[in-house]
Amino acid sequence: TAYPGQNGAILSLRDLGGNAPNGGHTSVTAADGSGLRDVTPPGFTDVRSAAWSPDGRRIAFSATGTARPTQAVYVMNADGSGLRQVTRGHLAELSPTWSPDGKSLAFTSFDRGLFQIFRSRLDGTGRRLLSNQTTNCQNAEWSPAGLFIVFECRLAGGLVIMRADGSGERRLTTAAHTIDSSPAWSPDGRTIVFSRATWTYRIGPDGGGLRRVARVVGDRAVSPDGRWLAMTRFVDEQQELWVLRRDGTGARPITATSGVLEFAPDWQPLR
Repeated sequence: TAYPGQNGAILSLRDLGGNAPNGGHTSVTAADGSGLRDVTPPGFTDVRSAAWSPDGRRIAFSATGTARPTQAVYVMNADGSGLRQVTRGHLAELSPTWSPDGKSLAFTSFDRGLFQIFRSRLDGTGRRLLSNQTTNCQNAEWSPAGLFIVFECRLAGGLVIMRADGSGERRLTTAAHTIDSSPAWSPDGRTIVFSRATWTYRIGPDGGGLRRVARVVGDRAVSPDGRWLAMTRFVDEQQELWVLRRDGTGARPITATSGVLEFAPDWQPLR
């Protein structure tokens, strides 16, 4: 999710493969691909999702580690210090997204026997169920104004949008023969970009203005100034991190890490 501001570094996950430690690691790079560094805290073996805070100073992520064999949600400083565990359920909890005021997280939990969307404060208090779907749902994204949350429901094949308190759930898209996934808000809150088959689409939060943006599928993030997308792209049997304009032009790779999969980018806001 992007927030109005200047464009900072790009956060992404890297499946190191080979003889490297198993699972994903959290990495940060400049938008031109320079300064790549690993900020994964010690003891974590499989990071599956990560997101910048609205002020760009902290990162929320979900991971397993030596102390916990199932996914839980954590918060740390941008350099990997100041680690804090947020969720403490016995089942998998993942895919955190920040409220615009930086005080709460929405995340996915298997607490009710299906993956559903929950929210809590950063210290884990105030935990509550938000979504009420009959299929597994994940990848929630908070709107920049904090009024809505959009998320994907895989079996139903579409995106769902609701108010931040869980009320007013409604289907935003319906994909009969494919899956709509990986939603991300534009900084002005007027559009949502998402994946459908081999295309990136955009749509308004009211369901209007649906159109294709680029023939690229993968995880994506809108830049804080609203002009760019960071996304993963599979080319020549390598999945790398790319940057392109929101209209689909000017695409260029910013990583070239043979044998390492890049995924789940998120763009740091600077204020």
